[in-house]
Amino acid sequence: MRCGRTDDCVSVLLRPRGASDVRHERYDVLLRATGLNTDVARTTHPLLAQLRESGMVRPDAHELGLDTTDALEVVDARGRVVPGLYCLGPLLRGRYWEITAVPELRVAARWLAQALVERASAPPAVQSAPALQSQRSPSSSPRPGPGS
Repeated sequence: MRCGRTDDCVSVLLRPRGASDVRHERYDVLLRATGLNTDVARTTHPLLAQLRESGMVRPDAHELGLDTTDALEVVDARGRVVPGLYCLGPLLRGRYWEITAVPELRVAARWLAQALVERASAPPAVQSAPALQSQRSPSSSPRPGPGS
């Protein structure tokens, strides 16, 4: 839950999964090896927590990141697109299962940059990210992206 460094140790507050009791432990070393922290509903990341609490973002259906449109636009707690707020990277795992490695990030970033340039010079239109394959079911095997 929380940790902090003292003069002689790392002080940690722990709550085992499924338990309600919190316990205090002291360690010489602490390694955080929990993988990607994309659980929007439970994150303690200050910016993401503030966006969630203000209703500007909501978790995706799989609770693997943010709810977004096919055009990478962030969806708020009421289901509306947040104008000017887009998402790239691991927080898109609920929509595009394979989106954490550089090749996929590069494709998504290029597509978004091109879409933003086009939107700046054209009337608003609904667009989708055709270069990215939607992975609606994270339990299914990942499909290869473009150029695979």
